[in-house]
Amino acid sequence: MSNKKFKKITYPDGTTINEDTTQRKGVTQYRIQYRDASGKRKRAFRPTEEKAKKFVEDRSKEVNTFGTSIADLPREEQMNIGLLGKLSRQMGCSLGEVVKMMEEKVNGTQLKENLLVSELYYDFSQNISGLRPSSRTSLENTLSQFYGFQDQPVQDVTHDSVLKFLNCKDWATNTKRLRRNQLNKFFNWVKREGYRNDNPVSEIVNKEEFGAYKKRDDIPVLFPDEVRKIFEVCRKHDPLLLPYFTLGIFCGVRPEELNHVHWRHEFPAKQWKNLPSNVCLEANAVYIQRAGSKTNEKREIPLQPNAQAWLALGGDLPGTRNIRRRRGEIKLLSEVTWGKEEADIMRHTFASCHLKNFRHETDLKSAMGHSINSMTLWNHYIGSAITPSMAEEFWNIFP
Repeated sequence: MSNKKFKKITYPDGTTINEDTTQRKGVTQYRIQYRDASGKRKRAFRPTEEKAKKFVEDRSKEVNTFGTSIADLPREEQMNIGLLGKLSRQMGCSLGEVVKMMEEKVNGTQLKENLLVSELYYDFSQNISGLRPSSRTSLENTLSQFYGFQDQPVQDVTHDSVLKFLNCKDWATNTKRLRRNQLNKFFNWVKREGYRNDNPVSEIVNKEEFGAYKKRDDIPVLFPDEVRKIFEVCRKHDPLLLPYFTLGIFCGVRPEELNHVHWRHEFPAKQWKNLPSNVCLEANAVYIQRAGSKTNEKREIPLQPNAQAWLALGGDLPGTRNIRRRRGEIKLLSEVTWGKEEADIMRHTFASCHLKNFRHETDLKSAMGHSINSMTLWNHYIGSAITPSMAEEFWNIFP
């Protein structure tokens, strides 16, 4: 036996052969080190240098022919893949289609009748649960619009046909994403019920398919002099509507939430559970309950001194009777332009003035009902038309 020391062999792909210093069954081993398709380090052992070199050469040929992922599979699995390839050539279809047919055969799955989307709409609507009424209505409207655009058998709906629907109108990108998510719920149910094997909507994830986000215009706000005109006119012509404007402009309560806000003094002292949204002047706060909240979350909004002063004058809560006509009259008499986002301009004004005057983002997010991690404040209200001096004037509008 030669005493010549074995030299480490290194191949261009990083594979190495080393003489193993450990003794296994009294025979010196040769250790081969290489990396598999995932980059994970692997080892193999051969009893002689010649067999170690042959292992490296054979693996190199398989990598060049089939790729690393196939070359590193056990021999039995390589043979199975070869059989699948032979079967796909005989059937004249792709390897993926062969695998899919075999899965269906093993699972014994057989699709139900290929019904129209409109025919499945009723069954799906009966199985919707856990949604707020407004979300449920929005989902049902999207589905009716979808099958109204093109009522197809459910198994014939493709990725492209869904995209055509999403792009058939001049919807904003966020609206398209909402419609996409709603259709995704429907086709997940379709797949679960066995009407098709896949969900064509789940593939629609790229921004390019929805189009670029449209640049938002600056949010509309009411300036302090306009707010003063509104309250002066309201106090003179419709004083019962003062709480409505106070909660919207000085507290940031959403218009749809205003429909559920009551005076706290209308409730018995012991009835603290299951109260609707309410204003409590003694606690100096507005309480928005889950049932009356857009986000289904409770929140407490502290009353600033001017808001408390205006609410102390009394009025109707909820003040929603003939609200559009009454609000329109106040707008007309005050000669204030509200802009396109009429429903949200009061809330925008509150947030902009709060941020510019108090500089406390966490308190404002809590009052607005935003999550703590939300970027809505930064995206909407940073850089608004309200200046710090305007904000100071706003919070000093008293009766």
